[in-house]
Amino acid sequence: MKLKFTEEQTEKIIKAYYKMNAGIDVEVNPVVSMGCEDRYETPCVNVKMMITRKMEIFGEAIIGEIELNKSEVTEILKVVLAEQAFEVESISYNAGIDNGDRFRGSYFNGMYVEVKQSIKQKTI
Repeated sequence: MKLKFTEEQTEKIIKAYYKMNAGIDVEVNPVVSMGCEDRYETPCVNVKMMITRKMEIFGEAIIGEIELNKSEVTEILKVVLAEQAFEVESISYNAGIDNGDRFRGSYFNGMYVEVKQSIKQKTI
C-alpha cells in the first residue's frame, strides 16, 4: 500500500517522533536544492530534512541543528508507523524540478511511503 504524506504531515510526524522518543521539541525544515547526478549530469533534486532545537548551554540560548538523511527519515517512519501496525518498505520524496515560464526551481510536496499492513490490522 502506498501512503501519501503532505509536507505539513511529514513535518508533524518527525516532530512527534522526537517528542515521543526524546522528549524534546524540534522544528523541521525541509531544504530543497537542484543538483546533478550520474556522469551525464542529469538534473535532480536534493532534499535535506533539517532539524533545529533550542537548548541552553552555560546560560546561553543556543540553536542546535542536524541534518537527517533519507535512511534516518525511513527509520523514524518505521518507528512511528509501527504504532499503527504498518511495516515500512520504502520511502520516496514527492520532490522535483519545476520548469516554470520564467525560471526553474525545485519543490518538495511531502513523501510517499510504501507499507505492508500487519496481520493484526483489518484490511479496508
